[in-house]
Amino acid sequence: MKDETNRQIGKVLEANEFIKSVDTKAILIKINALNALFLAIRSEEHLRGYIVVTDEFNRFTDELSRFVDKLRDLIFKNVVIISTQLKLHNRNVLYTKAFQLSATGDSGNIIHDIVQKNEKMLAEHDREIEIFFSDLVHLLKGNERLVLRGDMLAMQAKIEGAYSIKSRDVFRDVAESFQKHIIDIRDSLQHLSKILGKK
Repeated sequence: MKDETNRQIGKVLEANEFIKSVDTKAILIKINALNALFLAIRSEEHLRGYIVVTDEFNRFTDELSRFVDKLRDLIFKNVVIISTQLKLHNRNVLYTKAFQLSATGDSGNIIHDIVQKNEKMLAEHDREIEIFFSDLVHLLKGNERLVLRGDMLAMQAKIEGAYSIKSRDVFRDVAESFQKHIIDIRDSLQHLSKILGKK
């Protein structure tokens, strides 16, 4: 039981690190999008398409941030469940020892009832944790389209930046930076799905 709880805690901690990584990348994309927007506006060329793409990247990062917030909320709820489960387990170990020492009379019956009640609560928490991991994996899979959209935006930024005569290299660098962050996010989310999918 304790080994399983420790394994669950390990999964949650690792998941939290990946969530932080995705959140950081979302912030970097937002900064890149703002820089690209200023470049496009300051450019003397008519880069309306590029301005539209950078605006889309801002919307993308807002959606990505909401997704990360959902992940964070789920993780927090699960940490509460796992810590409660660990306390219950430790308490049950003590009650079981107390029951073994005083297995007779009313006190033995009371302790036995407490152990039984705690066992039921532990089983309920096990189900809640199983549902949590399932919900988290479902949320990750449901947001694969978000990463695909990011890929498409990075490609669109490259295409729109190619229309620039004076700042083509700068826009290409910005688009490649977008693409690198999107790839990092996709890799993080895929790794997170693998971690959470392991039994």
